[in-house]
Amino acid sequence: MLDGLVYVGVMIPFFIIVAVTGGLKRSAGSGGMFAAIMALGGLAFLCLFIYNLVLLNREGQTLGKRWMKVRIVRSNGERAGLGRIFWLRMFVPGLIGRIPFVGVIFVLADPLFIFGEERRCVHDLLADTVVVNA
Repeated sequence: MLDGLVYVGVMIPFFIIVAVTGGLKRSAGSGGMFAAIMALGGLAFLCLFIYNLVLLNREGQTLGKRWMKVRIVRSNGERAGLGRIFWLRMFVPGLIGRIPFVGVIFVLADPLFIFGEERRCVHDLLADTVVVNA
Protein backbone atom coordinates (compact mmCIF):
# COMPACT_ATOMS: atom_id res chain seq x y z
CA MET A 1 0.00 0.00 0.00
CA LEU A 2 2.83 2.36 0.81
CA ASP A 3 4.34 1.87 -2.65
CA GLY A 4 0.98 2.76 -4.20
CA LEU A 5 0.90 5.96 -2.17
CA VAL A 6 4.39 6.85 -3.43
CA TYR A 7 3.19 6.50 -7.03
CA VAL A 8 0.09 8.59 -6.30
CA GLY A 9 2.29 11.19 -4.59
CA VAL A 10 4.49 11.44 -7.67
CA MET A 11 1.46 11.90 -9.92
CA ILE A 12 -0.51 14.41 -7.80
CA PRO A 13 1.43 17.51 -8.98
CA PHE A 14 0.68 16.61 -12.59
CA PHE A 15 -3.02 16.07 -11.87
CA ILE A 16 -3.13 19.43 -10.08
CA ILE A 17 -1.45 21.20 -13.00
CA VAL A 18 -3.89 19.63 -15.46
CA ALA A 19 -6.85 20.57 -13.25
CA VAL A 20 -5.65 24.17 -12.74
CA THR A 21 -4.96 24.70 -16.43
CA GLY A 22 -8.31 23.17 -17.40
CA GLY A 23 -6.61 20.24 -19.13
CA LEU A 24 -9.77 18.36 -19.93
CA LYS A 25 -11.48 21.46 -21.33
CA ARG A 26 -8.43 22.66 -23.17
CA SER A 27 -9.05 25.28 -25.78
CA ALA A 28 -7.55 25.34 -29.25
CA GLY A 29 -3.80 25.76 -29.13
CA SER A 30 -3.27 24.44 -25.59
CA GLY A 31 -3.10 20.77 -26.67
CA GLY A 32 0.69 20.88 -26.79
CA MET A 33 0.94 22.07 -23.19
CA PHE A 34 -1.50 19.36 -22.05
CA ALA A 35 0.50 16.71 -23.91
CA ALA A 36 3.77 17.97 -22.39
CA ILE A 37 2.36 17.85 -18.86
CA MET A 38 1.02 14.34 -19.38
CA ALA A 39 4.32 13.21 -20.92
CA LEU A 40 6.21 14.62 -17.93
CA GLY A 41 3.85 12.80 -15.56
CA GLY A 42 4.33 9.56 -17.49
CA LEU A 43 8.10 10.02 -17.39
CA ALA A 44 8.05 10.63 -13.62
CA PHE A 45 5.97 7.46 -13.15
CA LEU A 46 8.33 5.46 -15.37
CA CYS A 47 11.42 6.74 -13.53
CA LEU A 48 9.94 5.74 -10.17
CA PHE A 49 9.02 2.32 -11.56
CA ILE A 50 12.57 1.76 -12.90
CA TYR A 51 14.08 2.97 -9.60
CA ASN A 52 11.92 0.48 -7.69
CA LEU A 53 13.00 -2.30 -10.08
CA VAL A 54 16.65 -1.43 -9.42
CA LEU A 55 16.02 -1.55 -5.66
CA LEU A 56 14.21 -4.87 -6.03
CA ASN A 57 17.11 -6.30 -8.01
CA ARG A 58 19.78 -5.12 -5.59
CA GLU A 59 18.11 -5.50 -2.21
CA GLY A 60 14.72 -7.14 -2.70
CA GLN A 61 13.06 -3.90 -1.62
CA THR A 62 10.98 -1.09 -3.07
CA LEU A 63 10.87 2.34 -1.44
CA GLY A 64 7.85 1.31 0.63
CA LYS A 65 9.45 -1.95 1.72
CA ARG A 66 12.65 -0.10 2.61
CA TRP A 67 10.73 2.35 4.80
CA MET A 68 8.93 -0.54 6.49
CA LYS A 69 12.26 -2.38 6.91
CA VAL A 70 11.18 -5.53 5.04
CA ARG A 71 12.45 -7.24 1.91
CA ILE A 72 11.54 -10.06 -0.47
CA VAL A 73 13.51 -13.32 -0.44
CA ARG A 74 12.94 -16.86 -1.71
CA SER A 75 11.15 -19.18 0.68
CA ASN A 76 14.50 -20.86 1.43
CA GLY A 77 16.03 -17.49 2.43
CA GLU A 78 18.07 -16.98 -0.76
CA ARG A 79 17.98 -13.76 -2.75
CA ALA A 80 14.94 -13.51 -5.04
CA GLY A 81 16.06 -12.42 -8.50
CA LEU A 82 14.46 -9.55 -10.36
CA GLY A 83 13.01 -11.91 -12.98
CA ARG A 84 11.18 -13.92 -10.31
CA ILE A 85 9.96 -10.79 -8.56
CA PHE A 86 8.84 -9.01 -11.72
CA TRP A 87 7.35 -11.88 -13.70
CA LEU A 88 5.93 -14.10 -10.97
CA ARG A 89 5.04 -11.56 -8.28
CA MET A 90 3.94 -8.67 -10.52
CA PHE A 91 3.25 -9.62 -14.12
CA VAL A 92 1.47 -13.00 -13.76
CA PRO A 93 -0.85 -11.82 -10.94
CA GLY A 94 -1.59 -8.66 -12.95
CA LEU A 95 -2.44 -10.79 -15.97
CA ILE A 96 -4.68 -13.09 -13.92
CA GLY A 97 -6.36 -10.03 -12.44
CA ARG A 98 -7.48 -8.97 -15.91
CA ILE A 99 -9.32 -12.19 -16.72
CA PRO A 100 -13.06 -11.47 -16.68
CA PHE A 101 -14.84 -12.78 -13.55
CA VAL A 102 -11.84 -14.85 -12.37
CA GLY A 103 -9.67 -11.74 -12.10
CA VAL A 104 -11.97 -10.02 -9.62
CA ILE A 105 -11.92 -13.07 -7.35
CA PHE A 106 -8.13 -13.36 -7.67
CA VAL A 107 -7.56 -9.66 -6.89
CA LEU A 108 -9.68 -10.00 -3.75
CA ALA A 109 -8.22 -13.33 -2.62
CA ASP A 110 -4.55 -12.51 -3.26
CA PRO A 111 -3.98 -10.12 -0.33
CA LEU A 112 -6.37 -12.02 1.97
CA PHE A 113 -4.04 -15.03 1.92
CA ILE A 114 -1.72 -13.01 4.20
CA PHE A 115 -4.04 -14.04 7.05
CA GLY A 116 -3.37 -17.74 6.39
CA GLU A 117 -1.05 -19.98 8.36
CA GLU A 118 1.99 -19.25 6.14
CA ARG A 119 1.29 -15.49 6.07
CA ARG A 120 1.99 -15.39 2.32
CA CYS A 121 -0.16 -13.82 -0.41
CA VAL A 122 -1.03 -15.75 -3.56
CA HIS A 123 1.62 -13.82 -5.51
CA ASP A 124 4.19 -14.99 -2.93
CA LEU A 125 3.07 -18.58 -3.40
CA LEU A 126 3.31 -18.25 -7.19
CA ALA A 127 6.83 -16.83 -6.99
CA ASP A 128 8.03 -18.96 -4.04
CA THR A 129 8.88 -15.78 -2.12
CA VAL A 130 8.33 -14.50 1.37
CA VAL A 131 8.58 -11.02 2.89
CA VAL A 132 11.01 -10.88 5.84
CA ASN A 133 12.40 -8.25 8.17
CA ALA A 134 15.36 -6.49 6.56
